[in-house]
Amino acid sequence: MKLGLLFSIVLVVSAFFLVSFILYDLAPGETQRFFDQDGSNTPIVTQNVIDDFPNGILFYPNLRFTNKQISYYISETCEGSKADDSRKAFQTLTEETSLNFHESPRGDIKVSCSEAEPVPEEGFFVAGEGGPNSIINASNFYIINNGTILLYRENKCSKPIVAIHEILHVLGFKHSSNQKSIMHEVSNCNQQLTKEIIETIDNLYKYETLPDLTIREASATKSGKRIEFSVEIFNSGLDMAFNSKLGLFTNGELISEYEIGELEIGSGKIITVGNLRVPRNLNTLTFKVDHKETIFEISEDNNEKTFAINE
Repeated sequence: MKLGLLFSIVLVVSAFFLVSFILYDLAPGETQRFFDQDGSNTPIVTQNVIDDFPNGILFYPNLRFTNKQISYYISETCEGSKADDSRKAFQTLTEETSLNFHESPRGDIKVSCSEAEPVPEEGFFVAGEGGPNSIINASNFYIINNGTILLYRENKCSKPIVAIHEILHVLGFKHSSNQKSIMHEVSNCNQQLTKEIIETIDNLYKYETLPDLTIREASATKSGKRIEFSVEIFNSGLDMAFNSKLGLFTNGELISEYEIGELEIGSGKIITVGNLRVPRNLNTLTFKVDHKETIFEISEDNNEKTFAINE
């Protein structure tokens, strides 16, 4: 009797647990997503992620290389996957932006796999593992002369996330606060190149590689039939200016011209003249740089300055 009762209890308990297990197995559970660990299923470019740069998107306004054609050099210390990742990263940016990267023995960007950090010129910031080494303030633009990126971690992602991140630092980009952006300070394999980054690059490089001569400062005084003046001419463009002249006009007529010579990017020249004979009845005095329009420039709107003469 007791044995039969014990058997019945065991049977009931076993049945209870079996039914509970079946119901648990059939019950709908919380939806769980598998993590794309190496980022192979995440496209490198997105139109959906809204980037956020709380401290500004660039280190300096209008920061760029002079040319869309940018060369790079991969150090012999970079071997295997690091060298491959670098080339893939440059190729990705070539495909997705208006820039064209090409490998060269003397590259504008040096890819290094050592831990030696680049030394910036005084007054300019170099971002952690990558950034510009030398920058010229050309007034309208901040010009990147060259840059360095450091790759000292093996890439675990299917795409060259870290290498693209560091190249973008060389191009002047700061960190983003959006964790999904490739410019977030902590990398992961599912980060993407955002439309804000691509549009910023394309807008910066829409200007052709040309000089841009401008009259920065000018002053003039007249005494009888004589004048003296000082004019500062500055190249605020993206290329060296050659063989230009400064024309001096009175009442719309050219009375004198002066050689400017060569002006490198971000450099200027002051022309000072005294005791110059001019017509007594002049009403206006105009200085015009490149008055014969012998060079192509980014803009011609900043080439002249006119003074009205008060007797």
